[in-house]
Amino acid sequence: MKNLTTNRLTSVEDKHFIRLQYSEENATIACSCSHNSKNDRGLFGKQYKHFENCDVCQGYGKVAIETSSGLKKWLSCKNCKGTGILPLDEPVILGPCKVCNGTMKLYTVSPKDFMTSDDLKLLITIVDFRRPIIAKTLHFDECFVGVNTIIGNDDQGAWKRLKALKRNEMITDVLLQAMVPYKVILRDGQVCSIIKVKLTDNGWRLIPSWDEVKKKPKMKRDNV
Repeated sequence: MKNLTTNRLTSVEDKHFIRLQYSEENATIACSCSHNSKNDRGLFGKQYKHFENCDVCQGYGKVAIETSSGLKKWLSCKNCKGTGILPLDEPVILGPCKVCNGTMKLYTVSPKDFMTSDDLKLLITIVDFRRPIIAKTLHFDECFVGVNTIIGNDDQGAWKRLKALKRNEMITDVLLQAMVPYKVILRDGQVCSIIKVKLTDNGWRLIPSWDEVKKKPKMKRDNV
């Protein structure tokens, strides 16, 4: 059901540069009704119930019995084991989802929403893997992923194991599996013009920058 979340980035390229633009026009995100019931797609966009009140205790969970002295004594209901509800063999559909009215889409979007996988792929096109920033330590705000930082990894063991691989392949793989909010790449509604890779002794960070642009790679000409 990934198509329920709309992409918000578009790539605008000229002869020399790559730029990304952000737009919330016609953007939607998936309503919770489309992922709370992953085991049953027939419930997507629906309001439903999996339980009903116990017909013995009327949902109270206890039943009153009369003792030999004529007093009432409350005992746990054996029919529902004190829960007051009974599971249904099949969920009962009550109607369309009250939140999205059955459309499975929410139209109240915000930059705090997480980026789609397709938008993450576009984001990779403005990452400058060719000129990494080498540093011993990180700035204070870079230590906390999400503060002026798109994503990062401080797993020293993983870094050592993967250091032999191409760093761009490793970072790309992690980024495509990450939950990145749109807000970290935006400033006054504008997408960062380039993303710098910062490498430290035991990890890395992707740092957004609005001061440079990502140049398109030059096409290699065949020798004649």
